[in-house]
Amino acid sequence: MGFLRRPIVPAFSLLLLLGLSLAQSLPEPVDPLKRPEPEPGKLAFSASIGYTPTGYTVVGLDEDRGPYTDQAAGHAFTADLTLSYALSEALSFGAGLTGSFAYTQTLRTFADETRDYLDETRVDLVPRIALAYRLAPDHPLDPGLSLSLSYPWAASASLSLSFLRDPTVLSLSLEASHGFNPPYPTTLGASFGAGFVANDRVSYRISAALGRPIAYATPPTLTAAFGADLALDPESKQSVSLTLRASLSGGEMRAGLSLGYRARGIALPAVP
Repeated sequence: MGFLRRPIVPAFSLLLLLGLSLAQSLPEPVDPLKRPEPEPGKLAFSASIGYTPTGYTVVGLDEDRGPYTDQAAGHAFTADLTLSYALSEALSFGAGLTGSFAYTQTLRTFADETRDYLDETRVDLVPRIALAYRLAPDHPLDPGLSLSLSYPWAASASLSLSFLRDPTVLSLSLEASHGFNPPYPTTLGASFGAGFVANDRVSYRISAALGRPIAYATPPTLTAAFGADLALDPESKQSVSLTLRASLSGGEMRAGLSLGYRARGIALPAVP
């Protein structure tokens, strides 16, 4: 059985035009770039929603009805919530929940022109907890280690570095993850990111990541992303973001976009 897939590629120029218009509307000078420091005893919150369309054509063979062609179109929606609490300037604890909903329509056409209409729906919820520790807060690279546990049971560990040189930010991360349910997947990954601060409210970022499953004949996944962030206050304690992301794995390309919101320095309510 062979197959051929045609990817759907979004218009990346839309995000670029939006970011340029924001930058032109906020032409104020940039203060010296500083690393955002955790505030012990306070919370940070982030939320995002994403959409990824898919579309492809598959040519296959049915043992009873002969060769067929599948034409499929899918829609995947994701939502993510994350809450973290700074125990100290070096240690933070976090919890999150990721939900996804995917709907796929498939039109299967056989050689005799008969057709089958197939619909598939999938819903997933993945809770997680995490610990993040800054190994050397005063070091120029600010090395950090994070450990996370998610359900269905999987654990991951990552080491991150970042370098600031106004008006740019460079980051590097190495990660390993392992699943505790069959087939017990293990993946090694690396990612690189670069950010550019355009002015006191607008910044841009690009990133690339490579994930390599440790399994026989399993292709790696390459992901690239471009985003723009808009601060909602002079201290950048609240911001919104728009991100375009594309991934390539096993000859299949997927692209989508996400909207996000972040807030930090949230004080806990006083206990009466």
